Amino acid sequence: MGNGSQFVIPPGQDPIIRQMLDGRAVRAAGWIFRGAKMRDREIVAAYQRATGHLVTVILAHQAQAAFKQESTARFAIFIKQNATGADTSALLAAIATQVRHLEASFVWQKTVDAEQQMGDARDVHTCITTCEPWLTAISQNLRKQGNNDVHIAQTKLFSWLTTKPNSTAAALIGARTLVALQQPQKALPWLAERTEALPPEDQSSLLLEQLRIASEVGFCREAVQAAEALLRRERTARTLTITANFFLACRDHERASELAKQLVNCEPEHSGIAAKILSETGQLQAARHAASRAAQSGVEEAAWHAAAAYEVTENCDEAKRIYSDLEKNSSRRLEARAALCRLALWEGDYALAIEWADRILGSARNHTDAIRWRAAASLMLGNMTAAEAGLRELESLHDNSVETWVWRGEFALCSGDYQSALQWFEKAQQGAGSFSPLDIVAGVTRAQLGEWGTSYQPFLDGYVSKLPVATESLRRLGLKLNAESETPLETLQRWRKLVGGNRSRTLTSYSTEHGLLHFNECDNCRSECRRAQDLVQTGGVEAALATFQQVVERFPDKPFPLCYRGELLVWLGQYDAARVDFESALRIRQDTRWAYVGLGAVDLLTGNCSGAIETFERGAEMANGAGPTTFAYRGEAYRLQGNLAGAVTDLTHACRTAPLRVGAWINLALTHAAMDDSEALQKIYHELHKIAPGLLAEAKVECAFHPFELLGPAAQNQLMEHMLKMLRGNRSSTFGTWFNSRGELRAVTWRKWDIAGEMLQWMESAIQRRVENSTRNY
Repeated sequence: MGNGSQFVIPPGQDPIIRQMLDGRAVRAAGWIFRGAKMRDREIVAAYQRATGHLVTVILAHQAQAAFKQESTARFAIFIKQNATGADTSALLAAIATQVRHLEASFVWQKTVDAEQQMGDARDVHTCITTCEPWLTAISQNLRKQGNNDVHIAQTKLFSWLTTKPNSTAAALIGARTLVALQQPQKALPWLAERTEALPPEDQSSLLLEQLRIASEVGFCREAVQAAEALLRRERTARTLTITANFFLACRDHERASELAKQLVNCEPEHSGIAAKILSETGQLQAARHAASRAAQSGVEEAAWHAAAAYEVTENCDEAKRIYSDLEKNSSRRLEARAALCRLALWEGDYALAIEWADRILGSARNHTDAIRWRAAASLMLGNMTAAEAGLRELESLHDNSVETWVWRGEFALCSGDYQSALQWFEKAQQGAGSFSPLDIVAGVTRAQLGEWGTSYQPFLDGYVSKLPVATESLRRLGLKLNAESETPLETLQRWRKLVGGNRSRTLTSYSTEHGLLHFNECDNCRSECRRAQDLVQTGGVEAALATFQQVVERFPDKPFPLCYRGELLVWLGQYDAARVDFESALRIRQDTRWAYVGLGAVDLLTGNCSGAIETFERGAEMANGAGPTTFAYRGEAYRLQGNLAGAVTDLTHACRTAPLRVGAWINLALTHAAMDDSEALQKIYHELHKIAPGLLAEAKVECAFHPFELLGPAAQNQLMEHMLKMLRGNRSSTFGTWFNSRGELRAVTWRKWDIAGEMLQWMESAIQRRVENSTRNY
C-alpha cells in the first residue's frame, strides 16, 4: 500500500487495515459482507443484499494519494452498484462510522521530507493529468489487444515522459507502464538509465523499483544487481529489511542472515524482523538474541515479530506471554487471539482452541482461520457435526487455503472415506514443505487403503529422510522405526498423535516434558538440496553446483542430493551429467522414485520417447506409484509420439495438481494445437500471461512478435514451441527456470501474479480519483 518510495505502512496501522478488511464493524441491516482486498492506496470491499443486489465499496485515504495535496487524514468513500434502486445509505453510514472510529489511530509515516514529497506529488499529478487520455487508451485497449490506438497511446505517453529525464515520478510511471504493456525487459533499462541521471540521494526509490520488477518477472541477474546497488547506496533499516527478505525468498540463507544480523544493530524495534529472518535461515541463537532485544524495545510491532521468532526457536512459553500481552492491550488484539488459538490447537488443547476461536468470531464473524481452527478442534474432539458445519461455512466463504484442504481430507479420513481423503491430501501436498503433518495424515490414508502392504520400510525411510537430521530432534519427536512390532499404520498413527492439531506446513510436536517444539527445516537433507538448487538465482550455476558437491559429500549414503543435482543439470540442459547422478542414486537405493523420473526425462529430452515411457513405468513399479512430475514428462513423451489422448490425460493431471508447472501448461497447449483446439490453446496462452509473464515477454521478443499483436493459433503454437526450448529440461512445479537467447538464467516467480492487471488498476485508480462527481466525502 502506498506509492513506491513515498509511503510505507508503519507499526500500528496494518492491524487496523485488517480490521477494516473483515468488515467486522459493519452492521447495516440487510447487507452481507462478501469479502475485501487491498489495492494501491485503497481498500475494496463487496457487499450483497438478500435480493442479489451487489455494491462495491472503495475506501481511499486522501492523505495517502500523492495526487491530492491535503495535509489532513481523511477518507473518501466510493460506491459502485451493479443495479440501481437499492438504498445504500445505511451501509454507507455504517462504514463511515467504522472509518471515523478507526481513523484516529492512523499515523502516516513519510519516508521523504515534506518539501520533496509535495514536489513529487505535484509531479505525479501533472504527469497523470497530461497523460490521462493516453493512459485511458492503454488501459482500455490492453484488454482488446491488436487495436492500433494502444501503440499511438504508448508512443505519446513515452514521448512526454522522456521530456522529464530527471523526474523520479516520471521514471516510475514509465517503468510501471512498460510492465503493464508486457515489456518488462524494457522497463529495467528504462529505470537504470534514469537512475544514473538522478542525484545520488534520489536513486534509492528507482533501485527499489528495479528490484521489485526484476524479482517479480524472474530476471535473476538484474534483481541481484539492483539489490547490491541499493545496499551500496544505503544500509538503512528499510533497505536491509527489503534486501534480506529478497535473498531469503531466493533461499540464499547466507546473504539473508548476514543482512539480518546488520539489521539487529539498527534501532531496537527492527530486531523483531531480524529475529524472524534469522530463525528462518536456521540461525537460532542469533534469532533468540534478536527476539530478546525486540521484546525489550517496548515497540508493539517489534514484540509481535519477537513472539513469532520465539515460536520457532523453541521458546513457545515466551511467545505465548507476548501474545497474551498483545491480546490485552494493542492494535494487534485480533491477531494475538489468532496466534493463541493456533498454538492451543497445535498443543492439543482443543477446548482452549475453541474458546479462543469463539472470542475471535465474536468480533470478526468471517474470520476464516478461526472458523477453520474451531472446526479442526471439534473434529479432534470427535464432534463431527460441529466440524462439518465449520467446513461448510468455509466453503460458503470461498476459502481455498491449503490448510482447509487438509482438514477436509482429515474429516473424510475420520469418516472412513479414504479415497476422498487422499484426493484432498494430494491436492494440498502440491507446494507443501519438505516434511509436514500433511505428509503424516496422507501416509495414514495410504496405509488405510493398503498401498504399502507389508513392504513399508522404504516408505518409512523416505519419510524419515525428510526429517531433521539431528538425532536429538528425532528422539524428542519420538519418530522411531520398529519394523518388528508395528505396522505402517501404527507407526503413522503414533506420529499423528505427536503432531496434535497441527496441519500446517510447519512440523511441530507437543509433549508435557518438552512443550511445543518446532523443527526447523534448515537441518534437513532435502532442504539443503532445495537451497542449492535455488542458489542459481543469486549465485549462478557454478555456485549452485559447488554447493551441491558439499551436500553430496555430507550425505554420501542418501540418494536425494544426487537426484536434486541431477534435476538441476536437466534444467541446465546437461543431460549426460544428469544421467550419471540419477544412476548413482539408484546404486544407493533401487526404489528411488525421482531417479527413475530423472532418467526418463533424460531419455525424453535426448529423443528417446519410448525408452522414457518404459523408464517411467519401471520407476512406478519399483517405487509403488508414479510421482507428480512423471505425468508432466510422460505427457510430453505421449505428445511427441502422437498419442494426443494420453498426452491430454497426463498433462491435464499435471496442471491440475500443480497449477504453476509452466512446462506442463506449454506441452498441454501444444497438444491442443495439434488437435486443432484453438479455444483451449487460447485459454492456456492467457494463463501463461499470469503465471510466467517474464518468460512470455522474452519469448515474444525472440520470436519477433509485438506485445499487443493478436496471435492466431499458428503463431501461438510457434510461441509455445519456442518457450519450451527456453525452458530446456525444466518441468518443475516448485522452481521454474529458463534461458533467453543470450544464455541468461531466469526464474519463474511461482505465484499467480497478474502484473499487467495490477498496473492497469494502478493507472485506472489514479484517473478515477480525479472524477469528483463519483466521490462521496463525509
